[in-house]
Amino acid sequence: MKTAAIFIISSLLLSQNAMAIDDMTSQAKHAVELGWQYFSRGDAETALKRFNQARILKKDFAPAYFGTAYVLSAQNRLEEAIPYYRTTIDLEPSFPHAHSNLGLALLYSGEKTEALKPLQEAVDLAPKDGDVNVNLAIWYYEDGQYANAWKYLKVARENGANIKESFVADLSEKMKEPR
Repeated sequence: MKTAAIFIISSLLLSQNAMAIDDMTSQAKHAVELGWQYFSRGDAETALKRFNQARILKKDFAPAYFGTAYVLSAQNRLEEAIPYYRTTIDLEPSFPHAHSNLGLALLYSGEKTEALKPLQEAVDLAPKDGDVNVNLAIWYYEDGQYANAWKYLKVARENGANIKESFVADLSEKMKEPR
């Protein structure tokens, strides 16, 4: 009888613990959603607070780290963003945009050689993702490999990427678009 009571109490405690974990995940997801809403309205500081809240609620929640990195990048705080992108990748290695954005942050921080690997990994993970192809095209442009830049820009166009016309114009000045 005593063993049965201990089993029932243990089962109840474990189920409550599982519900608490599910609730923390749910709250972290909600905080991340709020973070993106604030960011889309131009309130980066409140967005960062929401992403931080999500990380406190669930320490291993990759979307919270990615959100923080993205906002920091948008504020041109690249040195601060890079560790958050790295943590996102550690937690979610198959997230191509974390790899791609890390590559851009490294590139624009002057780490061009180191930037290539995450950019290539992003394309390997999502070969038909227009945005990751644009970012790799940018790397090739910055490295003076204009034919490769056009190659990845073509894939980006075919997959509906948002491409700045100024980038296309700059690349066209360096090398005519191959036909």
